[in-house]
Amino acid sequence: MPPTWIKRPDRSDPRYRRYGDRINFAFNLMMFIFIMSGVWFFKLLTYAQWDWTAKLTWFWLATIVLQGIYVFAIANYDGFENSPPIQSSSKEKNKEQEKDPDKDQDTEE
Repeated sequence: MPPTWIKRPDRSDPRYRRYGDRINFAFNLMMFIFIMSGVWFFKLLTYAQWDWTAKLTWFWLATIVLQGIYVFAIANYDGFENSPPIQSSSKEKNKEQEKDPDKDQDTEE
């Protein structure tokens, strides 16, 4: 289940930026694995003499490593600690219902 944002998503929100950067990294990593495994599979299946496959693999892998270093070590998400959580927890919902138990319930008359 995807997280639900409490407020409207905005790229200037540090929590949203951090989450988006990590999702982007995961997507790029999955595309690398998917495409390169297919390229190498067909290279080995057809006994092709594709000299470019190793170069492409190492170049793309180096790019992903650099992106990972940026996302997980270098990126500065100022205000991340002070921003509200991504989604409201069930504990918060339970507290709200304890305060006003008739808030979410339909009343029959």
